[in-house]
Amino acid sequence: MQKAIYTTVGIDELLAHVQALKGAGARFVQMHAERCVDDGSYRLVYTFINVRAAQEQIAQDGNYAIENLVVEGIDRYQEIPSISSYYPAVFPFENEAHDLFGLAITDMQVDFNGFFYQVSTAEPMSVITPEVKAAREKAMKVRAAAEAKARKAAAEKAAQGRSREGRCRCCCGGGRCGRYRRSARCCCGGGRCGRYRRSARCGCRLRCSA
Repeated sequence: MQKAIYTTVGIDELLAHVQALKGAGARFVQMHAERCVDDGSYRLVYTFINVRAAQEQIAQDGNYAIENLVVEGIDRYQEIPSISSYYPAVFPFENEAHDLFGLAITDMQVDFNGFFYQVSTAEPMSVITPEVKAAREKAMKVRAAAEAKARKAAAEKAAQGRSREGRCRCCCGGGRCGRYRRSARCCCGGGRCGRYRRSARCGCRLRCSA
């Protein structure tokens, strides 16, 4: 049975991981580009297999693994280093990503300079329909609203924690008298013991709400 292992790496970490796989005897399988509908960023997936390790694993239990390096959140104009100095067979995949997606892959060993494919529209995989654009904008608004709601809830929770910390609330009907005292009035110094003290200001008993 085949098992896929995915490792997310940054653009600046890509070549180091590829070099490590090359040193371990891994072979290049394929590379493909994807575009995220939500935010328009790009994703590159590089697939490798260590044939010797796979053969040994298959002999043991019938399983083997393929390894994938994933580079996410790529901006269209962000430079991506070619891995062709380690794996020359990647050249058609890198040229495809350049011609169809418009990705700026640098230092390709075999570079067709945008003529690997003959297309009627430049970088066709970077073109989006009005429907996709509307869906993306809607998704971004929903995400922004959810993040704003979460931030507001966290701020309110933190504010409640600060208002309760070290404060005693009057026990006369939930503090309607409006008189408050600091926790120094509680006999334990923090009100956690639940004991009471008389208030010199309002005459009612104080209990810490913390």
